[in-house]
Amino acid sequence: MSTPNFYKKNASKYFANEIENDFDFDDLTDNVRSEIKNAEPVDRWEKDGLRSYEGKIFAEINKTIGKWIITIELIARGGYYGGANLDWNVEIVDNNSGYDFGWNDEKISGTADYYINKQIEKIEKVYSEYTTPLICVGVFSNGEAVYEKLKAIAI
Repeated sequence: MSTPNFYKKNASKYFANEIENDFDFDDLTDNVRSEIKNAEPVDRWEKDGLRSYEGKIFAEINKTIGKWIITIELIARGGYYGGANLDWNVEIVDNNSGYDFGWNDEKISGTADYYINKQIEKIEKVYSEYTTPLICVGVFSNGEAVYEKLKAIAI
């Protein structure tokens, strides 16, 4: 039995990079972090990640808007066979109650939702500059996946 090389949880595509060693990983994450001016460096493992695709949180963006405390984590995940891909995660906490909300929860709207969407747009644009955006075009019954480079769409 085989398995797909990459795993993404939230990103709109697989932002893949053919890193081969720690230097390549540090170079990739440092470059991305430097492009996103409001990203603070962190160095911790993703909670509730998949064991086969461990995710390293290399930066986060923190913002309080009204009662919402918003944290956007920038994540690099090792590929199952090789390389890595970049992803992101949004965590929102109600400052009044301490209760966690999902980003798509109906209670999150207006300015906070607009801010999150703009940040994700900016993050994925930077990811595209430092990676090869891929889409999964098929997964076979044995788990193997076929990826294809995302073609630029002319507008």
